[in-house]
Amino acid sequence: MKKMMMAALFAAMVAAVSQDAAASRSADWFPVSICLTMARPIPPFPCDNVAGLSLCLLSGEDCPVYGLQASCLSGCAESIYGVQTGAGYQCADDVYGLQIGGANVTTNLRGVQVGCLNGMRGCGFQVGAWNIVDQTSSVVQIGAMNSHFWKMDATQSSASSLQIGIANRADGGSRLQIGGINLSDDGSCFQIGILNFHNGWITPLLGWSFK
Repeated sequence: MKKMMMAALFAAMVAAVSQDAAASRSADWFPVSICLTMARPIPPFPCDNVAGLSLCLLSGEDCPVYGLQASCLSGCAESIYGVQTGAGYQCADDVYGLQIGGANVTTNLRGVQVGCLNGMRGCGFQVGAWNIVDQTSSVVQIGAMNSHFWKMDATQSSASSLQIGIANRADGGSRLQIGGINLSDDGSCFQIGILNFHNGWITPLLGWSFK
């Protein structure tokens, strides 16, 4: 009985994999893509929809990637569902996962950015020398400088943030700032630092405002 159940399970797994493979072929999905630049794929690995590995030698392709996109210089993608990493500049419209690079920029992030410069909108976690988000985001920022004021879409309401760094800057929303120098305008905030500035008021060690 046990052997029959195992055989049935194995057959179901094979059928599922076969169906996924057929769907990928019908939708022009490729397991491996290798590009010199966005306009110059390396045969027989096209710069197109990738479900697996996307390797970018100079710059990446502007398409969805399910899996890993790795670049030598810069990587760009329409969407990343997984990991985008490289030595230089990484960019994507949507990231559901992890970005690691020298500079990471994402229009809509649901995940983590690790790099020297991180810029994003959405919900996530940033670790870097300078972290930037717009006023509509909810985020945790850890870095030398954290900025929560990048106005990608000023028509949306402000959100919240936790900032831990040498210098923290925020406009609007609700936030907790922990650092050497904390600057805040509008919204609700609690500040822990050597110098705290909120709406023109200066307080040492602790500062708070509810609005």
